[in-house]
Amino acid sequence: MRVRFFVEVLVACAQIDTLDSKQEGAHAGLRAEEESTMRPVLGMVCAFVLYQAAPADEFRWSWERGDTQAVAVDDSAGSLLRAKASFNSQTNELSFRVVFRDRVTDGFTLVMSDGGDASGRVGTFAMLYFDATAGMRGKKVRMSAYAYNGKNRRGFRDGDALTPGRQRADLIHRALDRSWIRKAMVAHVGETRRVMKFTIDATRILAHLPRHGDADSWFGTGFGERLGLWLRTFDGLVTRYGKNGRIKRWSRSATGFLDGVDLETERDEMPPPLVVPLPTGAALAVCAIVVLAMRRNRPLAMDAAGIAAT
Repeated sequence: MRVRFFVEVLVACAQIDTLDSKQEGAHAGLRAEEESTMRPVLGMVCAFVLYQAAPADEFRWSWERGDTQAVAVDDSAGSLLRAKASFNSQTNELSFRVVFRDRVTDGFTLVMSDGGDASGRVGTFAMLYFDATAGMRGKKVRMSAYAYNGKNRRGFRDGDALTPGRQRADLIHRALDRSWIRKAMVAHVGETRRVMKFTIDATRILAHLPRHGDADSWFGTGFGERLGLWLRTFDGLVTRYGKNGRIKRWSRSATGFLDGVDLETERDEMPPPLVVPLPTGAALAVCAIVVLAMRRNRPLAMDAAGIAAT
């Protein structure tokens, strides 16, 4: 983007220099000459400022009880009815929603991949923690994100479950940080169902440098044309957090799951948003070029008007 900006500025300057050389000729028809030369400059600036970003891809996935997808389901911590997810490749917005046929589930953890199996892969994926216990008491749902430690357990304590001993946990977002959370809620629907859902900005997760494993293999979260999903549900969930927002306790009486590898998704091409990608300084530079060009032409234009009057 920066390279494109400087190229546009250089072209604009060249147009202005061309304008000066042309104005050294005869005064007759100067105003028309001025307008014809300035038009490409102004048109170029407008075209740049009204730059449209490349189209975004939004990927969607859904599952419902009884469909034919190759998923493994365990209802030990709540009877799963349906789930769906979406990921926007341009905004990095990730949404997830899960519906239970009963009201026993207190929270879940979620790992997503680009279709491959996440098991045993340290420093590659993020694990999202969704704690609905406070949400069911009328408070805010608490969410955290840690790097997945290779196993679906205690990632908030042990950052690498494949290495003997306890390795330092790899924290990405703590529970006190809500800057990445656009929506996180738990709700009851009808007489028996419970719904949990969230929408987050995954930008920081995608840019994370893992503490353990190979940094070049980091995927983070989200998905594309294929999805790998590891959802762990919890009944009897008891949580505790430190003053810094780190998870100190995550215990449960029962665990269920919804797992799938190489799941097929749907792809929608979203219309590109109209954006002005220039930072303030760059925008002012472009405006300055236009103003400078106009000011440099003003004396000659006045001379031409004087000649015409005589």
